[in-house]
Amino acid sequence: MLPLKEAYFEVAKNPHMPFTVNGKEMAVKVLGTKFNVRSYREDPTVDITLLEGSISLTNHLADNSVPCLLKPNEKATLNKQNGQMTIEKVQASDWSEWTRGKLVFDAERFGQIIRRLEREYNVSINVKDSDLLNRKFYGDFRKAQSIQEIFDIMTAGNQFHYKFKESVITVTK
Repeated sequence: MLPLKEAYFEVAKNPHMPFTVNGKEMAVKVLGTKFNVRSYREDPTVDITLLEGSISLTNHLADNSVPCLLKPNEKATLNKQNGQMTIEKVQASDWSEWTRGKLVFDAERFGQIIRRLEREYNVSINVKDSDLLNRKFYGDFRKAQSIQEIFDIMTAGNQFHYKFKESVITVTK
């Protein structure tokens, strides 16, 4: 089993040969669908977002887990620490925009945005005021934009300030 970070799948329907993605925390069984899986080792959650079709999820972290069915425009989030899984309605296409060279944040917590930006731009982002981590932001960016352009846009509302030196970004109120 290879360690999964993030993957987007389009699986043709074949009821005789179901497609399964097995991970440490959960298994995803598909008969024909489009979905995104985000599972980075350092993240506290595994996120699976369904664009089309249906998938069955089995939580390996819960005792006697009963598979649950995910519908289009739903996201399952599995907490790796306590094994709890939640399902919420989302704009699922936002979760696959990375395959088209975009970064889309739709009411996403700044703490999660930071992890995505650090991975994408190979930078370290230090936030001096921890209450900023739970603030939610919206944004639609192209990966071709520089990290400075993205931070200039995000700071336009004066909710925070940043300084960029070498490959480290420091964020303050």
